[in-house]
Amino acid sequence: MASGGDNSDDVSPADIPEEQEREVVRDTEGVFRTFVYRRFQEETERGDDEVQFDSARSDALEELRSFNDVQRHDINRIGQRLGEVGDEIDAKYRDQFHDMIDSLSLTSDAAYETFAGVARRLFRSGINWGRIIALLCFGYEIAITVIRRGFSGSFLRRVIRFIVDFIFRERIARWIAEHGGWVSVLDFRLSEPSWYTVGTVIIIGVLVSVWAVRRLNK
Repeated sequence: MASGGDNSDDVSPADIPEEQEREVVRDTEGVFRTFVYRRFQEETERGDDEVQFDSARSDALEELRSFNDVQRHDINRIGQRLGEVGDEIDAKYRDQFHDMIDSLSLTSDAAYETFAGVARRLFRSGINWGRIIALLCFGYEIAITVIRRGFSGSFLRRVIRFIVDFIFRERIARWIAEHGGWVSVLDFRLSEPSWYTVGTVIIIGVLVSVWAVRRLNK
């Protein structure tokens, strides 16, 4: 069973077949799409100002609404659970996520390496479920920013690709496979130690990212 603490970083890697890692990668797009849609739907129903849009501004909004087309029941359950934990993380650290997005200087031609350079700050001290969910929250906030700024639906699809590629290239998919696959997050609970660790990682990530941007602009 997954736990909320950070000792999961110390688990000895098992000899995970490549097929299990590939399965995690294949499922990641559906998991992230469901996560984004669930969080968007819940925030819209609550009437949050952050997700109120003029539907004429961008076809990315219609693209996001299509994220509800994931057919697999298990992926929907995982996305819903991630959304529940993501609400807790995002509510507490939304301003910091916005600062990270600002440090990206997000434009319609943003490159993967620009995104990855900021996202890596979340995993400076290792991988655990709290940090993985923080990554998905960061991706969600980028998706909302894409819509708010009137970017195209194709750019929103690129954001999804950024998340999937990052999880594969940074060996996060292998970690997920070693810890039971995406389904293991159904048992995850965000404990107080996790709050502290996730918060510290996010704040450090913001500070380093902002520092790097200011240095480049000198």
